[in-house]
Amino acid sequence: FSSKDDVTLYAIWKSAWIIKFDGAGGTVSDNDEEATTLTMYVFPGDYCTNIFAFDPKGVYAFAGWSRTKNGSVNLNPDRITSFKPTKDEVLYAIWKKGVTLTIDANGGTFYDGTAVKKVAVEKGKSPVSMYYINNPDDNSILLGYSKNKTDTVPQYSVEEMYSVKISEDVTYYAIYGKKLSARISKR
Repeated sequence: FSSKDDVTLYAIWKSAWIIKFDGAGGTVSDNDEEATTLTMYVFPGDYCTNIFAFDPKGVYAFAGWSRTKNGSVNLNPDRITSFKPTKDEVLYAIWKKGVTLTIDANGGTFYDGTAVKKVAVEKGKSPVSMYYINNPDDNSILLGYSKNKTDTVPQYSVEEMYSVKISEDVTYYAIYGKKLSARISKR
């Protein structure tokens, strides 16, 4: 937008439902922010965006959201994006004792500079969330994860890790490959 003349702009306000996500002792994240609570504004007729919770200690697994503190799960973690609010609400994270999935960045680092993260997973279920890993150098790319630290081919791709059933405490290592580069020249 540009104009050579003076222009007056007026705000048009639209009401939205206020949805507060309470970590209930854990951390809540929308991939941009992490806090003990997050607030989302959802326009009538729209759906919530992806919000997940995790136990920073890696002991309890995130089971879903409840409309009451210490209640039962009303919204499964993978169903929050199909939730269409009809009023202002507070949703509370519900936790279950889990098994520990340890993720070793294997030369890379996580967003906070650490090399190892622990994620609690409900026994027999798949991880609900994973941590973003910074590659060890500019020539590397994350291919996936393996139980063996020295593998050159991962057992599971990054996407496949979300469907791996975790039934006992286990460690997976990030596996990297080299970025391909190409030189294009005119003939």
